[in-house]
Amino acid sequence: MVKAFLGMGLLGSNFVTAMLEKGDKVRIWNRSPEKAAALESLGAEVFATPARAVQERPSFMLP
Repeated sequence: MVKAFLGMGLLGSNFVTAMLEKGDKVRIWNRSPEKAAALESLGAEVFATPARAVQERPSFMLP
């Protein structure tokens, strides 16, 4: 299952990192793109808006 996660603060980035290390596919959005870019290098799929990140995702999280 692909998950979407909104907000890459301390909590969000740690959750996403753990999910990516587990092999999960994660779609993310963050207000400041530089924090999202760090997770993109680990395999997260970054989106420009929260609406696009959660589009067609049955599971999404807000830290």
